[in-house]
Parts: sequence; C-alpha cells; structure tokens
Amino acid sequence: MTEFEQTREKVKSLTAKCYKIHKAAWENWPYGEPVKTWFDDDGNFCIEYESGEWYHYNEKGELWWW
Repeated sequence: MTEFEQTREKVKSLTAKCYKIHKAAWENWPYGEPVKTWFDDDGNFCIEYESGEWYHYNEKGELWWW
C-alpha cells in the first residue's frame, strides 16, 4: 500500500469514528453527513458537515471535539 493510500484510509477511518461518536452524543443530529476533512495547523482533525458547521477533533485519551 502506498503512503497516499495509507493516509486516505486513515482519514476515512478517522472520519467514520469521529462522526459516529459525535453523532451518538446528540438526540437529534442536526448537521448532516461529513462533506470535508482536513488537519489544522496544530494537527487536530477537522470535519465539516452538510450544514456548514465544522468541528475540531482530538483523540488524546477519549475523543473530544470543539
């Protein structure tokens, strides 16, 4: 597997994990599906949702977002 393929799989897996855990914390998830992902300058993983809202995610210990 190439470095590109490994990175793509990591991002795909991280997106699914963050989305699943964050969505489960809400009774009625208002943001829709993920539409864009990136790493910010501090290395935090970010997801933008269909609504236009986006969050930083951090996996140090238990997953948290802001």
